[in-house]
Amino acid sequence: PTQGPSLELPALVAAARARRPELAQLDRQIAASDASVAAAQAGKRPVLSAFANSQWGPDSSDWTPQPSWTAGVSLSWTAWDGGRAQAEVRIARANLRAAVAQRDALLVSLTAALEVARARIVANLASVQASTEAVSAAQSSLHLAEARYGQGLGGQIEVADAQAALTAAQGSLVLAEWQLADAWAELRRATGQ
Repeated sequence: PTQGPSLELPALVAAARARRPELAQLDRQIAASDASVAAAQAGKRPVLSAFANSQWGPDSSDWTPQPSWTAGVSLSWTAWDGGRAQAEVRIARANLRAAVAQRDALLVSLTAALEVARARIVANLASVQASTEAVSAAQSSLHLAEARYGQGLGGQIEVADAQAALTAAQGSLVLAEWQLADAWAELRRATGQ
């Protein structure tokens, strides 16, 4: 195909970012790592807990059951944890930075792959145009050689050479079109289509 998505790199990167599942996975991993940082920071806060208990059973001397209730509130705060909370925060931040670095590295390699595919498409489009013009020129040369041969001004070798040149030009055109289609396929694969 000679038509396809826009060949502007920012548009290609945006399309790939929207479609590539590994980028979505890394974005979710970054969100989870960010939540882990918040959870690790919350480990330094005091913990308020409440409890309630109810028992109902007969007394050993009396068969009429009497309920008993217990309720309470507890507030605990770790005064010293040996640096565990700070270490957990540092670990969570390091995991967040690692996830961001993975995503950025993937975006860099994806952008490079998109740029290579885009450059291949541009180069192969020019190659197809040049090969099309070469086929036209070879056809004109063949018609001229056949006309010269028909008038007795040229030989059979000239006609055979023109036919060979036309066949070679058509082969080059087929190869150029195949390379262009391959470049489009590479671009589509890189954008996640």
